[in-house]
Amino acid sequence: MGNARRESAAKAAAYARKNFPDSDSVFVIMEPEKEDLIRWIPDLIAPIVEGRAMMVFPRRNEDGWKSYPSFQADEEKVANMVFYEMTGVKADPMLGPIVFHKELSGYFAECQPKEKYGVPDNYLQHVAPMEIIRDGFPVEVVEIGFIYPPEQKAEEEGPKFAEMVKKRLSQQSELVQTYFKVGKTILPHPNIV
Repeated sequence: MGNARRESAAKAAAYARKNFPDSDSVFVIMEPEKEDLIRWIPDLIAPIVEGRAMMVFPRRNEDGWKSYPSFQADEEKVANMVFYEMTGVKADPMLGPIVFHKELSGYFAECQPKEKYGVPDNYLQHVAPMEIIRDGFPVEVVEIGFIYPPEQKAEEEGPKFAEMVKKRLSQQSELVQTYFKVGKTILPHPNIV
């Protein structure tokens, strides 16, 4: 997964530089099953297009959190809290999407979490933003009303409940450890006072 994410960032950057060299291209990394996020893209890219930020994190509002299976929401809130403690940015990286200016694409294309920090390679979309924050690029958090797919929630709270709780706990554990390891390595940084 790490190699695919690096390659996609590199190819998207090369395409943007070749075809839109004078534009402020913005990349949005998201998961295909979270189609409700599409309607929020204008809000998420606005801080970059308007020149206020180089990277944007979406953050779920209260209704968004309520649309999730409760066990998943609880686990993701814990991981988000650790991210905040390590970076000083009250973001919601557990939501998944990340939005950034094309000039930051190298952070994603060249991110080597396993080699550099000894953490899972497949979490580079969490590690690269931590490096971007460390380097002092302007970052914004935009609250959105994203709603978790109801069919997915029903499935995860039904027959797949035990399997999903185990999966979410494992993901939370890996990401909390990743945030701590990377955070301890890159701190202090300009956003912590």
